[in-house]
Amino acid sequence: MILSITDNLKKVRESVAKAAVRSGRRSDDIKIVAVSKTHPTSYIKEAYDLGIKTFAENRVQEAAAKIPLLPPDIEWHLVGHLQTNKTKTAAENFSVIQSIDSIKLVTKLELDSAELDKKIDVLIQLDLAGEETKFGIPQEEFYGLCDYLLERCPHLNLTGLMCLPPYFTDTEKVRPYFVSLRKYFDEFNNKYSKKIKELSMGMSNDYEVAIEEGATIVRIGTAIFGDRNH
Repeated sequence: MILSITDNLKKVRESVAKAAVRSGRRSDDIKIVAVSKTHPTSYIKEAYDLGIKTFAENRVQEAAAKIPLLPPDIEWHLVGHLQTNKTKTAAENFSVIQSIDSIKLVTKLELDSAELDKKIDVLIQLDLAGEETKFGIPQEEFYGLCDYLLERCPHLNLTGLMCLPPYFTDTEKVRPYFVSLRKYFDEFNNKYSKKIKELSMGMSNDYEVAIEEGATIVRIGTAIFGDRNH
């Protein structure tokens, strides 16, 4: 089967629009972030030419190699786990980091962002399933991280929450995790004067359910670019 990013993107946009209607919103309310990890810059450029202006990478070093080769108006998101020894490179290359998961990490990222005189939008990744292979702040530590970010990190602008739930072929089994993240989102906005707007949840297999539960950002790789090249 010949890969057609054009056809894939058309299908994704149609599905996003239908899910948005089901959730009482417009398709413009949901940002499609194209996850380009392991894919060549030619694929990214093709999606860019089709109107996608926001892309995500999982690995800092891979992104740092690709970004200089691509249009400068792309908004780059980091969605993979960020190690403290890569925060400076991440701060240099990304405008949004979705995978904030510890006070240790934000302490280092704040220092590097201050040194670069750059403000970075961040999302807190919540661990809602306790899977050993995935990252995220434990639920009992969530508000401590929120307090620290808001009080001690002027170069990090907290804009929302992110989760990476378990994979299920039956997407209805994923819905409770999206409901849970939405609950934390609502609780945050009730608790703090600072308001967050972004709910990053949903990937290629379950983004429609995520949108139904309030996602404002969906992270879509395979449904746009096809299977990853390892």
